[in-house]
Amino acid sequence: MTLFDIDGAHYDYAPVGDGHSFTPPAGQFAKLYYDGTSYYWTKKTGTEYAFWDINQSTSNVGYSGQLHYIYGRNANNSLTFQRTWTTDASTLKHLLQMKVTTETTGSAKLVVTLNYGDVTGSGSTFRVLQNLLWPDNTTTVTYGYTIQACTCAGNYEPILTEVDEPGNNVATTLAQQYLYGTGSSLITAVYSPRWVLKPAQAGDGPSYTFGYGTFSNLLQVQYIGDVNPSISDGHSPAGAIQSSIAADFGYNSPYRAVTFCYENVGGLGGCNADGGQTVWSDTDGHQTTYLWDGIGRVTQRQDTTGDASPGPATLIYYQGWDSSNDLTFTKDPRSANSSDTTYETDFTYDANGNTTMVATPSVTTDRGAFRQTSHYAYDSNNNLLSYCDPVFGDRFNLRGNGFQRRDSGASSISGDLRFVERVGIANRDERAQFVIASDLSPGCR
Repeated sequence: MTLFDIDGAHYDYAPVGDGHSFTPPAGQFAKLYYDGTSYYWTKKTGTEYAFWDINQSTSNVGYSGQLHYIYGRNANNSLTFQRTWTTDASTLKHLLQMKVTTETTGSAKLVVTLNYGDVTGSGSTFRVLQNLLWPDNTTTVTYGYTIQACTCAGNYEPILTEVDEPGNNVATTLAQQYLYGTGSSLITAVYSPRWVLKPAQAGDGPSYTFGYGTFSNLLQVQYIGDVNPSISDGHSPAGAIQSSIAADFGYNSPYRAVTFCYENVGGLGGCNADGGQTVWSDTDGHQTTYLWDGIGRVTQRQDTTGDASPGPATLIYYQGWDSSNDLTFTKDPRSANSSDTTYETDFTYDANGNTTMVATPSVTTDRGAFRQTSHYAYDSNNNLLSYCDPVFGDRFNLRGNGFQRRDSGASSISGDLRFVERVGIANRDERAQFVIASDLSPGCR
């Protein structure tokens, strides 16, 4: 079972065999459950998404796997998705309208209306979102499309070319426009409303252009727009705001460009970066190099400082991961190399991916050397139950009471102790008496 998230990511869940439950992929802790009629996807935050069953009758195929409800944590609020169709729900091509309704707010419910219609061209027809009506039933956002050839099923697809939003005192409509490569769904340029109103003129901007390699890998982003206009405000001397650079700089050529260099991917867009690296740089003199492991997780970041000697030319950060894609440690640029643990911060997690401990690099004080460590505990619904900050963890030694607490660099307390509660002061040097409870969660209340 594959679930597609709003950000474009997809997660493949494997059935456990009981007809209801699924095993999530590594690093994903949202639970997927099927009750026989609907699928429920519950995130760690408690937000629950309810989807129509993928198995629908011929006349209701349009509902297959579609979102029906979103429930907030503890169902204190919700969104309902209601669809209407031109004829029947046998296909999404018949979708006419979708209303998204909140729970009651005061005496009325808030409703956003999404209207769908056809765009045609090159012998093809597609049903797309044409406009969105705000809850005030007046304010409207409109979407424009073009049908373009592609290397896809059917050989043609609709691409979004314009979004028209409500205007202001300058224009009744503010339009954002999008350009694409020939036969490609990759965006090559984005024009802001100001650029659309005053294209390539002094005072315009911003707009952005994008360049790609052979394998659709992003190679360059260019920033265009007037960053040094002349403003007649009646107070400033005539001329541009910044006299040290050209007037209207950036309106007819980029004022900033960001480039990406990848390891040898073949074709246009490969470069001399070492294997497993991606290099990000811009025309302002910044550069960052990322190193990846075999499954695409960043394990090292190198920032070029631009400092003259004896300053460091590069700041290097290290980090590591576990099999659930949890970040297990970071090492700051003071580290001599990837094996140096002197400046390491460590993290531990429970089975649901909740952080249970954070131990920062060791520090030395008049009381000795120790790592400032925080502890966290959660219930079965991922609610935070207790938190123990480094002040508590490092203040008490349990000396003279028959128990010895390790310094806070340790991941546990000696013996079977899980929770320590201070209940009184024994004498003026603040040696304390403690009550020990072995069945409580780690940390402080």
